[in-house]
Amino acid sequence: MEKILPLERMDVRRWLGSLQEPQKSLSMSSNKKVPGYCEFANSWRVDTDGIGEHLLYYVIKGEFEATVGGSTYRCIPHDLLWLSPDTPFVYQKVNENALAFYRFRLSLETGNCRLGIEPRVIKVSNIRSAISLFEQIVYDIDFPDAYSRWRLRGLLLALCSDVLETKQQKQNDSIRRLTRAQMRKLKHYFHNNHRVWPTPADFAEQIGLSPHYFTQLFTASFGMSPRKWITRERIIIAQDQLLESNCNISELAADLGYRNVYFFSRQFKEVMGMSPSRYRN
Repeated sequence: MEKILPLERMDVRRWLGSLQEPQKSLSMSSNKKVPGYCEFANSWRVDTDGIGEHLLYYVIKGEFEATVGGSTYRCIPHDLLWLSPDTPFVYQKVNENALAFYRFRLSLETGNCRLGIEPRVIKVSNIRSAISLFEQIVYDIDFPDAYSRWRLRGLLLALCSDVLETKQQKQNDSIRRLTRAQMRKLKHYFHNNHRVWPTPADFAEQIGLSPHYFTQLFTASFGMSPRKWITRERIIIAQDQLLESNCNISELAADLGYRNVYFFSRQFKEVMGMSPSRYRN
């Protein structure tokens, strides 16, 4: 019979620091009977005194309830639930709608103990940034290759960091800022779509916020309005193209989506303090 190591519970930030240490042993798996993506059309219920690993769930569709230590957590789409090892729980599907989620298990160990977290349950609502990380983690768990163990530690660090940051922001709503994951998503969206001139409303839609509330959070996070940031980022792209390409300024402006080269030159000078031609020379 395999020896079960004793469990040491610690603050989540300290646990995250341990995850960064290569000498700590990390193992990750999905359920042995089903893959990391699970879907249930009918009833679903799990009742256990706890398992020896961390459990992480991300809801795709439907709802379920988790009862842990006398508290009940309702999990709906885009919610994440994280249970520490050896934590008794009851999960059950709450209605007739199909339920789908990603899930995986993980264990972080030193040479003589398993590392758990305190509090034993972390539940974060509407953490949309987590879905792509969950997808990558589950894929690497279910279809490992020679480099999966290195990728998985990095992906898990990114996921747990986003979870902690989002949870802290929700607990202290007075901060009213975008999370780093949201900012990364917006920057990625802009650089893939800058030629079609995305609007602040387009940005707000990307992270599921109303345009008004998005503008408030964006301005607090970046120190400028979305429109001013979009202009600045477009001019930063123009800087690189002015130095790296041989196209004339009219062609460069058109490539960036400007219909009027004079408008481009004016915006460039507002941001850089000089004209595009002077900057190039």
